[in-house]
Amino acid sequence: MLLLDEKITEFFCTTKVTGIKTSKRWCYIGCSKCTKRFQREISSFTCVLCDMWVS
Repeated sequence: MLLLDEKITEFFCTTKVTGIKTSKRWCYIGCSKCTKRFQREISSFTCVLCDMWVS
């Protein structure tokens, strides 16, 4: 069934990441600048190549 009065709507959605499941080996937390894996620190993550960190 085709709808002839189809409408296109744009919207902006804001979210907050509250956790990352790291039990699967296919995912990793990466640097947004170079996409390499972050090094885990005590309370943050650091990209050795870019000298960038996230908490």
